[in-house]
Amino acid sequence: MSYSLNRFQSMQRITYIMMKDVKFNVSLSRQRKMFPSGKDCGSAVGVVKEVNVSPCPSQRCELHKGQPYPVNVTSTSNTESHSSTAAVYGILIGAEIPFHIPESDGCKSGISCPIQKDKTCSYLNKLPVKSIHPPIKLLVEWKLLDDQQKIIFCWRIPLQIKG
Repeated sequence: MSYSLNRFQSMQRITYIMMKDVKFNVSLSRQRKMFPSGKDCGSAVGVVKEVNVSPCPSQRCELHKGQPYPVNVTSTSNTESHSSTAAVYGILIGAEIPFHIPESDGCKSGISCPIQKDKTCSYLNKLPVKSIHPPIKLLVEWKLLDDQQKIIFCWRIPLQIKG
């Protein structure tokens, strides 16, 4: 299929995103429409009380390549669990791209296991922004799952990775 020069010139630049060895073509114009305003994204068996990604005072958090950023989530579980596992995704055009974090075991990230029902806990981890990540705007989704794979907490934050 061939495109006329005018049509080709009117298309926005396509950026290739590499996260955990997965390549996606992303249209930057379509990406801007994907960011919801809320933080909670489906905490099924828990409640998110506070999310702190340092240093992010505004809704569009700006992070720089080559640095890890501390993440602190205060939550309460509505169920008991012997273990917990974190899963982090970058969301681009509705697709979830797995994002590697240093420690996926919630019990090694500030959560006292076994998790007790109705007890408030503080989850601590780091969001590494690697130097290979391209400058881009994306949505990060962070989930903590219990031993039955139910979502203790889920939150989203719009980020902008800068060079």
